[in-house]
Amino acid sequence: MTKKLKKRIISKLELKGPNLIKGVMFDGLRSLGLAHNFSTKYYEEGIDELIYQDVIASLYLVEPKYDQIKKISNNTFIPFTVAGGITKLDQIKKIFDCGADKVAINTGAINDVKILENAAKEFGSQSVVSSIEVNSYFDYSSNQKVRELWIKNGKEKTDKNFIDWIKQVQDLGAGEIIITMINLDGLGKGPDLDIINEIDNIVKVPLIYSGGIGSINDVEKIFITTNVDAVCAASLFHYYYYNNFDINPFKNFNKLRCGKNIDIGNYEFINNGYGDVKYFYVKPASITQVKKKLISKNINIRVTDEK
Repeated sequence: MTKKLKKRIISKLELKGPNLIKGVMFDGLRSLGLAHNFSTKYYEEGIDELIYQDVIASLYLVEPKYDQIKKISNNTFIPFTVAGGITKLDQIKKIFDCGADKVAINTGAINDVKILENAAKEFGSQSVVSSIEVNSYFDYSSNQKVRELWIKNGKEKTDKNFIDWIKQVQDLGAGEIIITMINLDGLGKGPDLDIINEIDNIVKVPLIYSGGIGSINDVEKIFITTNVDAVCAASLFHYYYYNNFDINPFKNFNKLRCGKNIDIGNYEFINNGYGDVKYFYVKPASITQVKKKLISKNINIRVTDEK
């Protein structure tokens, strides 16, 4: 891949209702607070882009939450991608009318490839992202790695071939691809560098990587050892800002809503090592800390005044 653009730092906001949630391997979803509080803070801290994903929209075939999209867009003046439940062109138009810049489509495209092709023709490839959810594991019976494509936020396996699908979505007009590793999600054990390098020669559009990023060093390693255009981190940032907001908006919100000062976040879940998951490797960091480290390593990234 020819790389000319500056590297980007992106955060994914996975939403269930009004709340930002985070899970482990797309399961065990826990609420961290109100999504718009995080999106506003991330914008103020210098995040390059945001990805908003409704985690139940594709599973239950519900419409995108346009009011929520507009609320986040009105407070964040940076590129903003919307994912979850997108199956029709009129939905995409409404999303763009709410202020979003791009849409990311996974389930809708697997079920009907025409949505990618038609969206690219109608709105331009630069606004259409192919979202690809991958479950990877080593199959000892065949003595090789298996890359499975999943849909519905990691709830349903498909029979699509991983490499063939990447080639197809580009032919259909997707202007960007985001690869999310289900098997690494939320653990912070580090990224799957092998999968990035495996597809290097076939990806001709900007590539975003997501999954397993648990430290500043992980972000640095991805940019130094691969041709990835952007890193999308969730837990890395979410847990830093969850613990470091000057005013904890979640307790205040809950007190107003139900009359009790109950923390709706997931400290206990984190402290217990993510429930049934034995180890928790995430070393939370701020957006500023990540960018300072990358700049010190001469990695060509965007800076705040380039928004």
